[in-house]
Amino acid sequence: MRISSGIKELDKLMMGGFLKGRSYYIKGESGTGRTTLGLQFLIEGAKKGERVLFITLTESAEYIKEDSKNLFLDIEGIDFLDLTPSSDYYKGTYDIFHPDEVERERIFEEITRKVEEIKPQRVFIDSISEFRRLVPNAFVHKRQVISFIKFLNSIGATVLFTSETTQETPDQDLEFIADGIIELKRDEDGLKIAVRKTRGSDFISGWHRMEIGEEGIKICLF
Repeated sequence: MRISSGIKELDKLMMGGFLKGRSYYIKGESGTGRTTLGLQFLIEGAKKGERVLFITLTESAEYIKEDSKNLFLDIEGIDFLDLTPSSDYYKGTYDIFHPDEVERERIFEEITRKVEEIKPQRVFIDSISEFRRLVPNAFVHKRQVISFIKFLNSIGATVLFTSETTQETPDQDLEFIADGIIELKRDEDGLKIAVRKTRGSDFISGWHRMEIGEEGIKICLF
């Protein structure tokens, strides 16, 4: 079964939308439209009466809500879970435990509580790379992400997640874990989008120009 991304042109590129209950990696640098794409995905679900959850680990929920107003996006039906670092993390006021250990416990307890409370059908995570700073090495990070995605998929949620990637923190593991990859970029011609992978489904490949306006993302297919 497929569900709409909330962007009709992206649905066409993906032969009808996302496969329900799968996970998709939204790849791209900051400012390429990743968060807007995730919001439109959640808004589409909320319009259909679905339970939807935005998990933010980088930008506060208040900032995201303000930015959404500027784009005239209706986020009324979205549940937000703000997991940006607490002030205690920066003040160094934890006692005998390393702040990363305390933050890790806090983050996963809050995620588990929220997911079990609302049982979301759509989840957007921005950005999953924040988990890296909470674990000792890349191997543990990979296992953690796999376990986390499986947990969300096990309740029937369709999951979109972003990640910040650098030469020091490549994203090959995330590309392997994800059932699909959508890449966004900005070049001399402006913003572009491409579907790079959808496990178990056909898709239309290639780069397509896109714009972000008052109604969100618009993709030029031809």
